[in-house]
Amino acid sequence: MTDRLRGLIRALRRGSLDWSSFDLARIRGAFLMPGGSGVAPEVTGISEEEAEHSQEDVEASSSYPPPSDRLARQLARRSSFRISRSVGKIASGLPPIPILDSDDEGAPGGRGSPAVMQPPRSKRELKGWKLVLEGDGPLSMDQGDLVSLARCTRSMDCRHPSLASLDEEGACAKVVVASSKVMEAFNVFAVTMEDRVHTLRNESEVEKGKVEVRRLKEELRTDKEEAMKKTRRRWTRVVELEADRDQDIRRGSRAARREVANAFQEVLTSLEKRWVDKKKEDDFWQVVKEEKLQEGDFEVESLMSF
Repeated sequence: MTDRLRGLIRALRRGSLDWSSFDLARIRGAFLMPGGSGVAPEVTGISEEEAEHSQEDVEASSSYPPPSDRLARQLARRSSFRISRSVGKIASGLPPIPILDSDDEGAPGGRGSPAVMQPPRSKRELKGWKLVLEGDGPLSMDQGDLVSLARCTRSMDCRHPSLASLDEEGACAKVVVASSKVMEAFNVFAVTMEDRVHTLRNESEVEKGKVEVRRLKEELRTDKEEAMKKTRRRWTRVVELEADRDQDIRRGSRAARREVANAFQEVLTSLEKRWVDKKKEDDFWQVVKEEKLQEGDFEVESLMSF
């Protein structure tokens, strides 16, 4: 199956293609190609404006880097197939394109799920739908991508019936609008989840910062307690030193006063002794003087008697 679809996939990889050029016979021929041939079917009916426009879209989507703001990230995530036709022109149908299930591999004529679409009604309208790959993903598809696309369209009930009536055209338009809304909602959800993950990462960093702040506060409190203990010990030591100093001062003062008192007592004792000695000496000389006076009077009286 991969070899038989290789030519069709290579044709799809060349750029924006006109699906109206792939008629039923051409696509069936692509499925019935011999294995390993690798011949890409020629694609006709593509206008130059569509080719240039699709080439510009691919170059623009692959050259610009993904933006950083929220809306631009939503646009950058739209790696899907854009339908470049307006809702009013959906009536231009396409030929039936059989898309095989994954369990039909190896059976070229197996059961398929064709998406029947009618050819364009007027030449003034655009020729079919353009298949443009947007986003920053690789510009390549394989069989798994085609199978995934088929499964998604079937799971979302997006089969395109033959748009023969206005009701079918309106239903197809509603499906296209709903698909675009679902895609946009998914992009918003993806961006929201990215923001949430970033927020959770920031919250975890904030929690780590809070834990670090609590640890630093605990260390600061412990250091303050240690400093207060050291300060109290130093104040106690200062008080003890002051008490010892006062005690030494009082002891020295008492000793000095005792020495002064002893010296004063010695001085008084010596003065008293000197005073006693002087009094004794005075008394002695007084006695001697009296004796001399008595002797002198006796001599005078003796002389007067003669």
